[in-house]
Amino acid sequence: MPPFNIAILILMGLIFALWGFLMFRMLWRLSRQSLDALGESGGGYFAWVGHSLRAFGGFFSDPSVATERRMLIWVTVLLMLIIVAQPVLFRMG
Repeated sequence: MPPFNIAILILMGLIFALWGFLMFRMLWRLSRQSLDALGESGGGYFAWVGHSLRAFGGFFSDPSVATERRMLIWVTVLLMLIIVAQPVLFRMG
């Protein structure tokens, strides 16, 4: 395998690792928010589902997480672009 193709695979792996870190951090934060809200209000499974849905909806509209949201969106777009461009890049190498 040519060195250029190896470099592309390494780059794609690094981008994927960054994406995974950002995604799990976001999911951990949303899970914590929903469990905190459940602890404050009490209730059972359906109350937890409601709190989880509100936490996920809040992630897409809350200005306090706008930087994290933008970074996750840009890394996702970058990952999609490198996946789509991979066949073209491999032919170049």
